[in-house]
Amino acid sequence: MRKWVISLAVLALASSPSFVQAKSGQADAGISIYYGVKAGDTLYGISKRHYLTSDYVKVAKQNGLDPKAKLKVGARLKLKDPLVLDHYTVAKGDTLFAIAGKYFSQSNYIGILMQVNGLTGTTELKKGRTLSIPMPSGQRSYQVKEGDTLQSISAKYYKQSDYVAAIAKSNGIDGVSGTIKLGQSLLIPNPF
Repeated sequence: MRKWVISLAVLALASSPSFVQAKSGQADAGISIYYGVKAGDTLYGISKRHYLTSDYVKVAKQNGLDPKAKLKVGARLKLKDPLVLDHYTVAKGDTLFAIAGKYFSQSNYIGILMQVNGLTGTTELKKGRTLSIPMPSGQRSYQVKEGDTLQSISAKYYKQSDYVAAIAKSNGIDGVSGTIKLGQSLLIPNPF
């Protein structure tokens, strides 16, 4: 049962709108996203979109590319610790909670916990092991207790309202119940 649940969490993470992968490591772990190059994309444009800077050389170096290289449509670029995970256009019926759920669901969070801590679908959580817990407010450490599972740990630390607040703040929206408009473009911030 545990293998099935963890595999499902990884599958949910891989199918999320912006595939997010946490970097291996402990307290200083961050995340990386994979960006699929589209027609007309440039390193400069991708840098402006995800880092809010014109430092396209950084994106080139992260991917072993010549900064002057033309990008191939369909290529995947790894973007380490971007400020912005994605840009989202509000659709009819969207709420901040629904949008946050598309990017920061509990199953995605379990996948991030696995990546940050170097866990695989077959890893047993051993009592006493210290896990790094990424949160919008910063990294925390958690010592595994008897009977803990990734699901129980994520239920303790994952709070969707934290991610709703991060999206609202990044877009100048007043509070988590602030108004969003059809067609409005929202920045989806990197809360980790």
